[in-house]
Amino acid sequence: MLPVPQGAFLGIAAMGKPPNDINGVQRTTIEASGVRESVDASSVEPLMPIWFLNTFISTEELKVTQSELRAKLDAQIERHRAVLMVAHLARIMSLENNPDDLGLEDRFSGSVHDAKADFDGLFGSDLWLSANRLPNDSPFVNHFVAQGLLERSYIDSTH
Repeated sequence: MLPVPQGAFLGIAAMGKPPNDINGVQRTTIEASGVRESVDASSVEPLMPIWFLNTFISTEELKVTQSELRAKLDAQIERHRAVLMVAHLARIMSLENNPDDLGLEDRFSGSVHDAKADFDGLFGSDLWLSANRLPNDSPFVNHFVAQGLLERSYIDSTH
């Protein structure tokens, strides 16, 4: 679920082979002497999470549990906005190959560990499991059922 002001986008997350056009992390470095591009292929795994956001549901059409989950996601995004900004910008911006020469952590302060713990807690909660369903009408249904069982067993083992 990806919350937006008018509702939420729903989709599917699955482990899969990366698309053929994904070669790794692409970097473009712009310096006074010119532009240099590189690709780090070490970040490409044989299987990786792939997300397909394919359904928009307006706030009026959300089920009660989906509305509650949307509200909690919004609250956590707001609470950890600064950490999320650093996480996002640090991936796409760096200066002289140093991760934070732009002073992102000074401008957007917060605890990465707290944010991760909050989101992990929500993603492992009964609310998350009840608001999200496994598709039963997809060619990947067996994959999703197996993945759902693994996620539930992981959640059960951490409680």
